[in-house]
Amino acid sequence: MTKPSTAIGAKQELAKDLVARGLKRGAEGLPQEAMTLFAQALEIFQDLNDKAAALDAEIKLQQATHQHKMRQSILEEEDKQLRLNLAAGQKALKAGDPSTAAQRWRSVLAI
Repeated sequence: MTKPSTAIGAKQELAKDLVARGLKRGAEGLPQEAMTLFAQALEIFQDLNDKAAALDAEIKLQQATHQHKMRQSILEEEDKQLRLNLAAGQKALKAGDPSTAAQRWRSVLAI
């Protein structure tokens, strides 16, 4: 990689690097880190008045935000199911039905 000849070029290269790292983090399943990197790149591109690159970074930021929200939603649903199965297992055990309790608890371990 060649060294940029100006401070503006250096900032632009930094922002491009942040976008590339954000894409990598997103692909690795780390949308929160990707969001941070895209937001930093967006800020630099806006400071440089690079509208096309800023728009691209903003779109990538929105995609990472959506990915994060979807992941959170999935995790919350899994947590809800886990708690329901644990409670159903406790209830079955108290009702004297250990096989149903064991079945519910096995489903928790499968998650």
